[in-house]
Amino acid sequence: MNSVANNNPITYKAANIGVLTAPDSIGKAQLYSDADAEKLYKDMNKDIYQKQSHINPGKTYKTPKPVYYVGGLAALTFVWTVCKKLIKK
Repeated sequence: MNSVANNNPITYKAANIGVLTAPDSIGKAQLYSDADAEKLYKDMNKDIYQKQSHINPGKTYKTPKPVYYVGGLAALTFVWTVCKKLIKK
C-alpha cells in the first residue's frame, strides 16, 4: 500500500476562455469547377490512351503437338471415308 501514498494529487485549473470574436463573413467553398473537371478528364484520358498504346502482349503460346496429331488424324479419317464412298459408287 506504499504506492498509494506516493501518488501526486491531481489539480484542475480553470480554463482560460478569452474573448471570442465572430468572423465578418464565411468564405464560400467551391464545390465544383467546370474548368478543373475538364482538365482532369483530359489528363486522365491522355494517360489512359498513352498506356494502351504501349501494352505488352505478353507471351505467345504455340499450339501443342497433340492438337496437330488429333487434327491430322481427324482429317485423314474424313478423307478416308469420303474416298471410300466415292469408290463404292
